[in-house]
Amino acid sequence: MSEGTCWTYVDSVLRSTRNHLESNDLCYYYLIRDSRGWDDGPHAKANQLITNFKHDPQKYAANSAPMYYKHQAIETLAGYVKSFFGDQEDVLESKDVYLVPIPTSKPRSSQDYDPRLDSLCRIVERDVPWVKYLPLLDTKQNVGKAHAGTGSRDPGFLARNMTCGEIPPSSSERYVVLVDDVLTTGAHYAACKRVVQGKFSKVVVLGLFLSVHVNEERHDPLDWAG
Repeated sequence: MSEGTCWTYVDSVLRSTRNHLESNDLCYYYLIRDSRGWDDGPHAKANQLITNFKHDPQKYAANSAPMYYKHQAIETLAGYVKSFFGDQEDVLESKDVYLVPIPTSKPRSSQDYDPRLDSLCRIVERDVPWVKYLPLLDTKQNVGKAHAGTGSRDPGFLARNMTCGEIPPSSSERYVVLVDDVLTTGAHYAACKRVVQGKFSKVVVLGLFLSVHVNEERHDPLDWAG
């Protein structure tokens, strides 16, 4: 399957290998990526875009080229998120919609924190006036990166290591749209949803993933689709 070019619902087939997602989760992804890099393969362009988006600002602080491509990726991916809200305008414009980054492995207070998702959310807020950026969730203390094999994919652990701020009270229906760069198992989304709905029982939670990770070694259902 070639890379995705539209927002696609994470259905039961995709959830079968993303075991932390539940049947009632409203989650969507835009791109398809894998671990094969950007030199070859059907997902090369998506791989490069997400890699650029995730460039470490500390590692590349003295190198302007990677940071240039990072900022380009932020703008491009923000455009994809804006397109989601454009498609959903008739449904969501009359609601209170909060765009909330899923926390990274480092708290915002860390000098190593990468604000890429916050930057993306601010661009969306600037251009879609009825969407509000809200840094609602944060990590309490540094944890390892799950994709690097040093962090946890246990939603319970992740939820306990998370803080949750306040959502303004409203007479309108409130939506928290959680945004992250990669959907792998759904553990971080599940933890965030648990924390948000544990504090705000009537809030509707959605998940937007800039990409979904295909595991080419285990024959992911995304590849079975053709």
